[in-house]
Amino acid sequence: RSDLLKYLNPDIRESPLPTKLNVFSRGSLLDLEIRHNVFDLRNVELLDPYGILSLFCHLVVLAQGGEKAELLLEDNYVCKYLYTIGFFHELEKECKSKVTWDTSKISGTKLGNPSILIPTSSIKYKGEERVVTGRLIELLIKQGFSENVSRYIGVILGELADNALTHSGKSLSEKACYLLASRFIIGDSNCIIAGIADIGKGIHRSLKE
Repeated sequence: RSDLLKYLNPDIRESPLPTKLNVFSRGSLLDLEIRHNVFDLRNVELLDPYGILSLFCHLVVLAQGGEKAELLLEDNYVCKYLYTIGFFHELEKECKSKVTWDTSKISGTKLGNPSILIPTSSIKYKGEERVVTGRLIELLIKQGFSENVSRYIGVILGELADNALTHSGKSLSEKACYLLASRFIIGDSNCIIAGIADIGKGIHRSLKE
């Protein structure tokens, strides 16, 4: 397959193509880029929320910089999962025509997957995070978490979103952060993983110190 793709795409990178990425998180983001701004999602077996949001923010940054990108999809679990969590819907809103993909390759997609607690959600202005985290708190309580723990998690995510909107260094129209939460079975444990990300400048060194 690698030899064939190199023959068909002479500009392809010399590094080997990814085979099977068991978990796609931020560390494997660069492995997905098989050509400049072409990201292959066909061989990924599992995504975590942080990896999803890392890819999402990476694509938004490319689009804001005037670059175009392409996603390669197929009818597999991961691409269906991205569709179900609203990844493509939110990406279309953020990147307009700068990022392209073909969702016609994905069959039998259904919204409302019970493992999705909060789909890919953009938070653009202060106070909006309370609506998103409020939904998450209700869902956590339904899952059996105590009200105190649920509200504490909501407060943490709300504070992170507020900080992103306050200190991103972006103009008002560009300020945004993104959140999603899903259930995962890890070993014998039924876990909930929440991810939050933004495309700001990061935490200033003096604050880290």
